[in-house]
Amino acid sequence: WGKQKVQRFKLKPNGASFEAELEDFLVPDGPEPFRPLDICFSPDGRHMYLADWNFNGWVNPAVKGRLYRITYVGNDPAVKEETKRAPQNASVEQWAKALGHPSHAERMRAQHELAKRSDGQGVAAAITVLRDAKANEHAHVHAAWVLHAAMQTGTKPEWMKALRDAITATGSPRVRAQLARVLGMLRDRESIPALTKLLQADPDATVRLQSAIALGAIGEAPSQAKWRSVDSGQAGVIVPRQDDKTLEALSTGNKETANAILPGLIDSDPYVAHVAMQALRRVNVWSDLPQQAAAHTDAKALAGKLILAMTGVYDERAIQALRNYATESKVPELQSQAVAGLAEVDRRAAPYEKGWW
Repeated sequence: WGKQKVQRFKLKPNGASFEAELEDFLVPDGPEPFRPLDICFSPDGRHMYLADWNFNGWVNPAVKGRLYRITYVGNDPAVKEETKRAPQNASVEQWAKALGHPSHAERMRAQHELAKRSDGQGVAAAITVLRDAKANEHAHVHAAWVLHAAMQTGTKPEWMKALRDAITATGSPRVRAQLARVLGMLRDRESIPALTKLLQADPDATVRLQSAIALGAIGEAPSQAKWRSVDSGQAGVIVPRQDDKTLEALSTGNKETANAILPGLIDSDPYVAHVAMQALRRVNVWSDLPQQAAAHTDAKALAGKLILAMTGVYDERAIQALRNYATESKVPELQSQAVAGLAEVDRRAAPYEKGWW
């Protein structure tokens, strides 16, 4: 809206993240104000719709606004012949086939239709797709999310096994990354060995990143609401609950996942390393990690990243580990870093008690 144009970000994978190239896609071609607000696409992907505010301001009694439909008219369309869409009364087999459709909208349609079936046939069809080596990446990804949606009311061992089998069998980094997401969101502890292997050895950075997130979710400590606030009765003023002004010991999570995540702190990809640090904080198990770091082939680098991860956690076990590094480490740089970390956690900020502004 402010720039009076539509810009396109062309994304190019760069490790676990992306590089972006920016280009102007739509610009005004006349004196009329051009203030684009929103964009959406037709289900078949052939048209883009654009809402234009068409006014340089906010308060105006005149009726303004335009709706554009943008259509590609070149000689090289992305899809030369559109694949047939499944009918609304499609069979389970037709919906399963649609999981690999070129259109994302159609794939999501098929995913929802299979997941909502209560007779188990939709999940059975998705598992068949997962195991089909001839199915494309789209089909494998959406089949995994069919299982995720179907297990929101309760997991089933045979369905979980299908996901674990798929993550070790697929040769596609994209499918491995999405399967790691699904297993993490389902908190499947039996997938810890497979996810550990992916985090520590997979050549694809995105797979390692999603594996670290999944391990953090699986090993997460029981949640505790800290510094909950209540309405004071005064406009724009909040106050802390009286029983939340005392710092309590935080819960700890799963030790196995903490040990698995630890080497990720020195991953060659900075995004994976950062996500591993956040995952460790989520699990909140610290007592044995200094010993694990000391046994690593790059012990000094890993210890430094571990100290950084423990800084700001405000957990007694993390503080004790920082103290041990400060007083017992034979490496001056680690001692100095640990002292700085202790200084960070010496005082915890009180809950905010003032108004919004």
